[in-house]
Amino acid sequence: MGRKRIAALCAAAAVILTSACSTSEEPSGAVGNSASGVEVSMESTASSSNDALRTVTDSLGREVEVPARVETVATQGSAARNVIYAGGLDKIVAVTETDQGPDVGAPYKYAGREIFEDLPVTGPGGPAQTTYEESLIEVDPDLMVTTWSDPAMLDQIQDRTGVPVIAVSDPAPDYSAFSEVNAEMILLLGELLGTEEQSQALVDKIQEWEKDLTGRVADLSEDEVKTAYTGAVSFRGAHGFAGTRAHYMPFDTVKVINVVDETGQDGPFQADLEKVPEWDPDFIFLNPANMDLVNEDYANNPEFFDSLTAVKEGRVYSQPSFIWHALNHEMAVANTYYVGKVVYPERFADVEMKQIVDEVFRAYLGMEYADLLKQEGLWFQELTLGEDVQ
Repeated sequence: MGRKRIAALCAAAAVILTSACSTSEEPSGAVGNSASGVEVSMESTASSSNDALRTVTDSLGREVEVPARVETVATQGSAARNVIYAGGLDKIVAVTETDQGPDVGAPYKYAGREIFEDLPVTGPGGPAQTTYEESLIEVDPDLMVTTWSDPAMLDQIQDRTGVPVIAVSDPAPDYSAFSEVNAEMILLLGELLGTEEQSQALVDKIQEWEKDLTGRVADLSEDEVKTAYTGAVSFRGAHGFAGTRAHYMPFDTVKVINVVDETGQDGPFQADLEKVPEWDPDFIFLNPANMDLVNEDYANNPEFFDSLTAVKEGRVYSQPSFIWHALNHEMAVANTYYVGKVVYPERFADVEMKQIVDEVFRAYLGMEYADLLKQEGLWFQELTLGEDVQ
């Protein structure tokens, strides 16, 4: 890679930063389909084993030559999360500024906090699609993994730095941890990083959880299906009761009708509060991190909220946010189990939330997490409007 590095340094002298603007939710491309769900060519394209390359097809359909042995990885966008899921935490040598600093609400950051703290940075992270190319050249990783979705930009970064760049997908805008794209992404990274056993084990667990969740509600009759509203959803900042999300994965997975889906919206938006009494959902789920804003809403108009059946009958529950800098898959799975347990208690009677949360987080991140969520006020529990989260 020496000649590439020299060319890259020359290019970087002229252009240090590559930048663009995007929203905080990163769109995805489709991973190419093959018999295994992952397109990887194992053919060597170099004359010596030390320089052996293989060609992979990333989530944007780009064919990229990468080293046959990937030992070091830099990440951009929210890809540090994806690399950790695939078992490659110890191979990460550079992250974004956003990835640094412990944050229980962003579990991948917390899992990598001790490693990420002192690593070089590849860019600011967050919605800014900016790469510190000079830093990337200095780190000289075998590979950079990103969740960005602009092929031309990724080609440009690759050409300027000499670092192979592959895109992996988050399944936006619906953000389902059970999407086929998600499984393919994990397996692809496992193939590249030499962590196939761990990545395959995680995909097996994901499929097991999906089968378990959908199987519990498979024979629900139309009359048994309940309705729900999710509020205080964070997107481009914190929101009160009106912040909601259409096509909400936990509802979709366990056969709960999301009352806002009738609006035709896709993803997060501000609901028209006048519609909520018309919908009068059976259950309300709220992000506990934004209960201060919900309680302000309640204080300004208690009669409105007290008129809702779910509020009157004590059917308001927490849903810790699982979308922070794109999809936190483990939180999404845990939230789905809680929705099922609350809405269809007889069908989820054997589910104990601490047990399933720790099981899910161990599979994704290698650590138990229930106690941390409780300490941060991000646990699964009944909520009362006008009162602080306990």
